[in-house]
Amino acid sequence: MSEESVVEEMVEEPPMSREPPMSREPPRQILVVKAIAIPSQTEYVLKWVKILMLINAVQYACNSVMFDDLLFQTFAFVVCGVYLPWCGYKSFKLKNKCGITSFVCLQCCISLLGFVTVMSNVSFYVTLVGFCKDCEDIFEAGNTSCIVGITNEYDVTLNGNECGSIPNLVKIITSSLLSAATSVVGFVTIHYIQNPPSQKNQIVAEIVENNIPTLPVSTVSTVSTV
Repeated sequence: MSEESVVEEMVEEPPMSREPPMSREPPRQILVVKAIAIPSQTEYVLKWVKILMLINAVQYACNSVMFDDLLFQTFAFVVCGVYLPWCGYKSFKLKNKCGITSFVCLQCCISLLGFVTVMSNVSFYVTLVGFCKDCEDIFEAGNTSCIVGITNEYDVTLNGNECGSIPNLVKIITSSLLSAATSVVGFVTIHYIQNPPSQKNQIVAEIVENNIPTLPVSTVSTVSTV
């Protein structure tokens, strides 16, 4: 036999490497937990105090334009619309029970007075407009005063200037709505200062399916040399 044939018989082809099959695992699940932070009690009370101060500012601006008593409107806004709500917030923040009680009593009186003022203004406006309507003929005849009988024993004397200076209906409705809204917000602020909401964080858990394939184990072939 020749040397070439002997070498060919001795050299054998290396066996083909077989990669291990890819392992099959069920889809993996990822649990995502989200915590939703709830505002603190102080922040919640501060929000309503800011709303109360804002609606007092809107009421002050509108009444200053519609009516002439600017001095009284400014005093009421500074004391009742700014100073008192801020003192209530500071008392709540510092846990001052005496300050909280004072704010609750004063704000409750102001809110009740607001509702009473709305009802009295609307009632007075309707009554005065009715009286002036009954005296139209007398004023047109050239008389400057008119006597209106309310009861058998009580009469009211009106003059033409009083009937001519009655605010229009839009002003009365706007002022009444703002006063009522301010009173409602005042009562809501009192409620939350006395009974602040409980502090609880909301936790939301969500399962997300994610198919993550398992990577095959890589094989490293070693070659030995003699």
